[in-house]
Amino acid sequence: MKTIINIIYMNVSQLRYIVSVDVERNFARAAKLCNVAQPTLSKEIQRLESRLDVIIFDRTCSPVVPTVKGEKLIAQARHILQEMSRFNLLAQSEQASLKGECNLAVCPSIAPYLLPLFLPDFCSLHPDLRVHVYEMSVEDTKKALINETVDAALCCKMHGGEGFYQFDIGVEPFLAYVSDQHALYPQSKIDLSCVAEHELHIAADVTEQLGALSEKEHNLVVESGSLETLRRFVELGHGMTIIPKLATLFMGERRRRFLRAIADPVPHRQLVLAARRGFYKRELLSHLKQSMRKAFDDNISVSFDANTA
Repeated sequence: MKTIINIIYMNVSQLRYIVSVDVERNFARAAKLCNVAQPTLSKEIQRLESRLDVIIFDRTCSPVVPTVKGEKLIAQARHILQEMSRFNLLAQSEQASLKGECNLAVCPSIAPYLLPLFLPDFCSLHPDLRVHVYEMSVEDTKKALINETVDAALCCKMHGGEGFYQFDIGVEPFLAYVSDQHALYPQSKIDLSCVAEHELHIAADVTEQLGALSEKEHNLVVESGSLETLRRFVELGHGMTIIPKLATLFMGERRRRFLRAIADPVPHRQLVLAARRGFYKRELLSHLKQSMRKAFDDNISVSFDANTA
């Protein structure tokens, strides 16, 4: 009996490209994610389809969707890429300290306040580890985790995040930041239900962390997520905003006079370290989690307490 073995040649880049298109459902965005020109990505995917004699993506749909066969191939491509990464990790598993690269996504409203509290010491402890930080929205963070363009994310707890590990870092309450021109400025505690919607300014990446409060139609929403921009509005006499408690660590007395406690129920956010399920760099996650938790616990209790101010 003659056995015919059909060997199909493919490369790792082609597998990454089809996974990226599946995540983005758009060839242009997938090319940007992979840092290649769109014609290059499209050509390599077509070459793979030709060699496999199968159509992976239905290009007549908008957004692009995988075919039934394509879905199975993409799932296997993900598995192959994960195993290749695991193979590299095993080769380094006997090394005592963390080495290589760590790509960390961070929520814009968390980055300025928690990163400085742990990242410098973390990098000093692991001099052979190169850390890259990317500020990302929640949706971009999910895509980056799925597509493995980042290793982990420091963000707020994601609802519908069944495909991710989410390790609790801490619960951070919010405080009101009130203009001295506002009628509620003399009060020591602010009832947000009494605040007119047009007077409360919210950063875009904070709105989804606030439950019912986020359902209101706020007059000013800053899409960049910059709390500093909103604080400046307040300081110049325009309405109020809410800020995470850790942000008060970096405030002088001139700014602290605008801070007020919030009446129950106090809005808060659950900070987490997120990673894709099946992520293989367990040691990296463990060290990150420990450093983040320690920094949070050490500083949340010494940040500004508006109830005693």
